[in-house]
Amino acid sequence: MAGAEIVFDESRFLQLWEQLSEENRVKVMRQAYRRSGQKLRQEVIRQIKSDSTRLRWDPSMRSSVRLLVFRRKIGFRVTVGTKGRGKNAKGYHTNRNGQQKPVLMWAETGTVDRIRRKNKGRTGKLEPGRFMERARDIAVPAIQEELKDILMTTIVKSAARNGIH
Repeated sequence: MAGAEIVFDESRFLQLWEQLSEENRVKVMRQAYRRSGQKLRQEVIRQIKSDSTRLRWDPSMRSSVRLLVFRRKIGFRVTVGTKGRGKNAKGYHTNRNGQQKPVLMWAETGTVDRIRRKNKGRTGKLEPGRFMERARDIAVPAIQEELKDILMTTIVKSAARNGIH
């Protein structure tokens, strides 16, 4: 099979795309980007776990790595940023004292050297982990190659659900 070429027939793709309604087209695009984004999110989690010298992994930190698929634009974002406070907060880790701390955000960007007010003691600093950059460098080329296949499968599935052949 060495030297075999893969030919992609776009006529079937375009035919199904034209038959879908505008609402279904938006759904298909969002589903495809959600599937692609999940792969990047999993790679970010893998990079955080592999950097065990800097950060002790806790399963509750998995929910701090969030995937956001844009509603009005085409695309997605994977973030470790925070959102909200209190019970429905996202991006926080609850420590053993019950306090919510944005641990992954600090680990990604690092912190400055901190000095206590009363006794002027140093509390140290976190060096930037850059696990998001490492995950992006690893996963994005593969995701870009697979996006056409993912988009095609979601279009075919959506067409089958809507009775389009």
